[in-house]
Amino acid sequence: STTTGSSGAIKSMEAYVVGSSEWVTKKSMSIERFLVGVAELEGQVCATGGQDKSGTDLSSVECYSPPGNVWSPKTNMTQARSHHAAVSLDDYLYVIAGRANFKQLSSVERYSLGEDAWMTVSSLPVARDGVGAATMRKWIFVVGGYNGSGYHEDVYRYEPGADKWEKMADMGTARDGVRAAVINDVLFAVGGHNGKDYLTSVEGYSLANNTWSLKPTMSVQRSLAVVVAV
Repeated sequence: STTTGSSGAIKSMEAYVVGSSEWVTKKSMSIERFLVGVAELEGQVCATGGQDKSGTDLSSVECYSPPGNVWSPKTNMTQARSHHAAVSLDDYLYVIAGRANFKQLSSVERYSLGEDAWMTVSSLPVARDGVGAATMRKWIFVVGGYNGSGYHEDVYRYEPGADKWEKMADMGTARDGVRAAVINDVLFAVGGHNGKDYLTSVEGYSLANNTWSLKPTMSVQRSLAVVVAV
């Protein structure tokens, strides 16, 4: 069984088997995590940071290998963080913004699995938690979030080759706890919270003309959801 603390931290993991439409229990992480950033890197599932059962922000990292059904500890991030975004691009895992000790972060760092090492890269131009992030072509897009006093609709694009952030067109709606995914060069911003309501709305960003448009809404309000493109 999995222990759940007052923060909602858990350590269990389940895998969904598409062919049989069932969930299978897998090896648990070494510790409970809440508001953790998770991304796939070179065939492994990496869990970064989050909060433990006591609500303490974590810098620890562990990665899961499906063939061995085992989690392995990795080098800690340079900054403890939770409620952050995690994405992989070009054999690197990026962790973006988030919060630590109830303060929003702008820092960004990337991890090499081969070197088992973290390196700090250019910070997001704004400090945020609850951002959504997804990769498209050679860029990482970061959307929305909360800065400690307000909910935001702004969007930034990072190019690793230049180590540079660029401001893009705003979403139509402010979203904290938003999730993002890309399908056919369209960036989708899904759900979230606008400071008043949990959202069912979805917006799509066109790379070709740098504009957002409304997409069909979800049937259920969702924030901090899991969104993937398959």
